[in-house]
Amino acid sequence: MRTLATLALVLSSLLLVSPTLVLAQSQQEMNREAEDGFRQADAELNRVYQELLPRLPGPVQEKLIDAQLAWIRFRDAEAQARAWEFEGGTMYPFLYYCSLEVTTKQRSEDLRIWLESLSAGSESF
Repeated sequence: MRTLATLALVLSSLLLVSPTLVLAQSQQEMNREAEDGFRQADAELNRVYQELLPRLPGPVQEKLIDAQLAWIRFRDAEAQARAWEFEGGTMYPFLYYCSLEVTTKQRSEDLRIWLESLSAGSESF
């Protein structure tokens, strides 16, 4: 029962994030599309991060770098935890990459808000 609840939660989140995945016809295609979705989200995160970082004073840059490295460890562990019930199975990559995508998009939005606050003249968010 817990497995079905986990799967339902991930799939409902996925439909909000990437509705095109429902068009995939095999598990392998779904896994590949989930990975592609994560890679796109990661590219956007890196773009926002690279835009934000130079706009911060040196000591704040160092703190953001530390925070980002810690966040990456969190993101990866979170994805592993969310997909653990399917470890070794064909659905594991799908659930893993979907979790990475959702978490990465949220982080990107958090950094974008910070960047926009700097653009508006505020020093914090």
